[in-house]
Amino acid sequence: MILVDSNVIIDVIEGDPRWATWSSARLADAGVNQLAFVNEVVIAEVAPSMGPLSAFYEAIGQLNIE
Repeated sequence: MILVDSNVIIDVIEGDPRWATWSSARLADAGVNQLAFVNEVVIAEVAPSMGPLSAFYEAIGQLNIE
């Protein structure tokens, strides 16, 4: 299992010009060999900026994160 840091999620969702490509590649690497997941801390850091909690879960689901 790999715990995905909130910064990686933010990079990808917001399309950060400097880090989005790197972060997307790391997520892809993680998904090939292991389960990628978030914990309550990451949810607390990222979800509030996305509106409803369902929007957060939808976004991470599209990134293949549990």
